[in-house]
Amino acid sequence: MTQKLFSVFRYTAIVALVASLFIMSGCDEDEGPQVFNGTLLDYLKSNEFKQSTTGSADNALDSLVKYVSLYPDLAGLLSGSAEFTVFAPSNTAFKNLLLTPGFPPKISDISPTIVGGVLSYHFVEGKKLKADLTAGTKLNTKFTDPAAPGAAQIIEINANGTLKTGSTNQDLDIVVADKLANNGVVHIVESVLIAPSTGSSLTPILGTMAGTILLGKDFTFLAQIIAKADAGFTENPSAGALKIASHLARPTSGTFTGATFFAPPNAVITAAAGSAGVTTYINNLTADAARSLLLRHYVIGKYVVTAAAGSTAFSTLLPAGSTTGTGSISANVNLGGKSVTVSISTASTQNPFGVAVSTTPTIANSFAPIVSKDLPHTNGVVQVIGGILQ
Repeated sequence: MTQKLFSVFRYTAIVALVASLFIMSGCDEDEGPQVFNGTLLDYLKSNEFKQSTTGSADNALDSLVKYVSLYPDLAGLLSGSAEFTVFAPSNTAFKNLLLTPGFPPKISDISPTIVGGVLSYHFVEGKKLKADLTAGTKLNTKFTDPAAPGAAQIIEINANGTLKTGSTNQDLDIVVADKLANNGVVHIVESVLIAPSTGSSLTPILGTMAGTILLGKDFTFLAQIIAKADAGFTENPSAGALKIASHLARPTSGTFTGATFFAPPNAVITAAAGSAGVTTYINNLTADAARSLLLRHYVIGKYVVTAAAGSTAFSTLLPAGSTTGTGSISANVNLGGKSVTVSISTASTQNPFGVAVSTTPTIANSFAPIVSKDLPHTNGVVQVIGGILQ
């Protein structure tokens, strides 16, 4: 009997020892973060980061996946063999960005070049775990600012472990850290990160006419002409000599109650360029010619097609009782030595479009129709026109 009890005890002890070894082995495997067996792109697309699975927009990355997928070069980095660190804005982060006063309401409204640049700022070469993000660390991102291609666009780590970027909030939190894939690591962040150079130029123009023109996907060619006009231009505010971008961003103050900008979209500039192409068309413009062209589209005073408080309706400029006559509006300050007079016409034999504008009303077919009217901004009104004022 004793021998049998001893045998049972010995057998039980062996089983317990083996079981404990398995348990200890399992503990060893659980030490440290788990690695997703796939690329960063595969990982971001996995159920772990889908809002439908997580139930939380704060930890979901559906929006990031959607936007990155539009840029093959960025998607290629995430699916390649080189290691990267991705600071991944959550769905909540993108939602909050679009709720920023003056910011375009949809990502699809923004110039694709600008969106791609913003996304690339979230990519850092090499695998940087949370433990590597020590105070004072500066991380070079993959973003290159076209206006300053040689300038490093960094993310800096604050003493409390938060991120310092070009955002107005200088203490951005990492919500979830150290989500590892085969080719790098993901840190979910509470906000869309804005590069320092972008932040310094973006904040002053939000809500202004400059914001719509310089950020808008429909005005990327117009933005290039503005850059051409402003390159090397020396401003003299006391004389009213401002860069075009400054005119469009100028805040209302004192006697300046706002302005009107007649904006030709990409389709119009493409048509004007003809077979030569837009790049050749813009390259052939001198800085002075580009500036003169743009000033012909800028008028001091808010003018609208439909009357509104603080604005002047175009129709009131026409002769009483007339639907085919012309009126005019003019700049009342010196715009760097240029004066602007824009004539207005309603529907007629020469102008079947409704309200249209021209700077050369005596020339046949010179009127450009207003195709999208009365776009309000903090400092004026944008009228999108179907032509270029000569």
